[in-house]
Amino acid sequence: MKKLLSSLWALLLLISAAQAQYERLKIQPAQPKQGEPVSITYTAANGPLKSASQLFIVAYAITADESNERINVKLTENNGIWQGTFTPPANTVGIFWDIRAGENADTNDGKGYYTLLTDKNGAFLPHAQGSMGVFYETTAVGLLRERNNAFANQLFEREMQQFPANKSPYVLHVMSNLLKGNKKEEAEKHMATFEALIRQSANFNTEREVTMAAQIARMLGKKEEADRLDAEVLQRFPTGQTVRENMFTEFRQAAEIDKKRAIFSNYRNKIGMDEKYSNMATMIAQEYFNNSQWQEGVQFVRSLPLEGQTLSVYVNAASALSQPKNAQYDLALSLTQSVIDLFQANLSNIASGGKPDGNAMLWGLYAKGVAGGALLQQGKAAEALPLLEAALSFAPVERMMGSVLSENHAQALAKAGDPAKALETIADMVRKNKSREVVKESLKIAYIRTKGSETGWEEYLKGIEAEAKKNMVAEIAAKMIDEPAPGFTLTNLAGETVSLEGLRGKVVVIDFWATWCGPCIASFPGMKKAQDSFKGRSDVQFLFINSWERVEDKKKQAGDFIAKKEYDFNVPMDEDNSVIGSYKVSGIPTKFVIDKQGRIRFKSIGYNGSTDLTAQEMQVMIDLLAEM
Repeated sequence: MKKLLSSLWALLLLISAAQAQYERLKIQPAQPKQGEPVSITYTAANGPLKSASQLFIVAYAITADESNERINVKLTENNGIWQGTFTPPANTVGIFWDIRAGENADTNDGKGYYTLLTDKNGAFLPHAQGSMGVFYETTAVGLLRERNNAFANQLFEREMQQFPANKSPYVLHVMSNLLKGNKKEEAEKHMATFEALIRQSANFNTEREVTMAAQIARMLGKKEEADRLDAEVLQRFPTGQTVRENMFTEFRQAAEIDKKRAIFSNYRNKIGMDEKYSNMATMIAQEYFNNSQWQEGVQFVRSLPLEGQTLSVYVNAASALSQPKNAQYDLALSLTQSVIDLFQANLSNIASGGKPDGNAMLWGLYAKGVAGGALLQQGKAAEALPLLEAALSFAPVERMMGSVLSENHAQALAKAGDPAKALETIADMVRKNKSREVVKESLKIAYIRTKGSETGWEEYLKGIEAEAKKNMVAEIAAKMIDEPAPGFTLTNLAGETVSLEGLRGKVVVIDFWATWCGPCIASFPGMKKAQDSFKGRSDVQFLFINSWERVEDKKKQAGDFIAKKEYDFNVPMDEDNSVIGSYKVSGIPTKFVIDKQGRIRFKSIGYNGSTDLTAQEMQVMIDLLAEM
């Protein structure tokens, strides 16, 4: 019987390998083997990217040790059909396909696209399913904009079934996901395996495995085992993530700047220069600036080596100094110039056949953007313009600096650029809804420079804004989805019961938020503006569901915040995080707009940086659904 079951399982594995293809994405060969070229064909028709004029496919080549390499696949296009071929690195066991056009992505309805590589007999390779499961728990969450631990567990279970010797790492993932999903009984089915593993915890290969085992033990009430495993982490991995997190926490809790600097120095000697090192350095500089100790802060920054991670400290410090409230523009420009000089030296090195320095390139162009903003504040638009255009030409910098860069560019262009070019460029920003009031002010300056007076300005602006509204409606309508909205019943801050079923027949806006979430709070003025625009409408309901709070008295925390800010929001309390979990939220703020039939039609993640744009986008979504 066991032999028969094993044969059936092997057959199922072969079938699943053969079925690893999708409606819009085709993979050849159907069962790609390790080390062989893989060809892809993507048909955009009937998908979310059907109107895309330019498409990008990134292959994440995943290895048995759960690492991955990001590879851009070169594509050719013919009548909406995109094709490409690449050879994964020799140690690849699986591939995750990230398919997108600009900000839009085809996520296969949130399930993603993946391919598992096979051996010469067509069976999945060891760790192919398990490593893909880990990818779905981690990197894929950001790509798909939702968490799918249940599917990750399916991959782990299949891995353990096919390769029983691989249970050690993957049973931890399975149990952790089940416990986080309040499925303790299912998790306890793996208890015997788990207890055997933690008795031999020295056999765990990575810090993450020991840490996960400790977390699971704690969730199961095994305090002694959890404490023992915690101690083992510190002993076996003295420069690992846990030690780094502990030192970073100690740094943040330190009240005196001298104490912070001592911890920072100890961190550098023990760990080296990593992201936490640069974060601590930036925070020390910011503390000096908060106390108006401008020279001391700059002196501290200049004590750091001008290389690698530290370049971000120089640029972030310059950015803080150039804020209007600080107005230390000359000091900011001195720091950016150091980074720009390094950038120019790197360009000369490349021209001479040397290798490019990625950090110098990225932060050098970022420094140009910051320097351009500082010069603009000093009234030197002509000097600022070429620096801002250089920064704007590099997409990563444009994304990192966000709307500030484009707005500064608009201002410099309006004041110092070719008038006709400035008018059309800034008008296009407004048409594409990439503007706040400051951009419209720049548009007016460019208009007057081009036309010679304000005559006709109001009519011109109305026409541009009408185009912007039309474009926004088309863009938002193209993002409409159709998914069932999980039901819920919660109690709000006023003690009233709020249920989704009770709101049937209304357009419902759900905004998941927490008091510690900066982007959530930043988006509230725009959300209030949107809510106010529908006051008196009985067919629209806004719900600001508080979730993921990190304090014991969550209701008091949320209530105090809302009262202090004087928001007239309906705030249901998701104290056990069950509702946010049912909506598969991976980060906040996340907003859902639900139609009158209880279907999710729009999903929005993050904050766009603009109160007006937030309100306008929400108004368009609601108006589209109200008409259905």
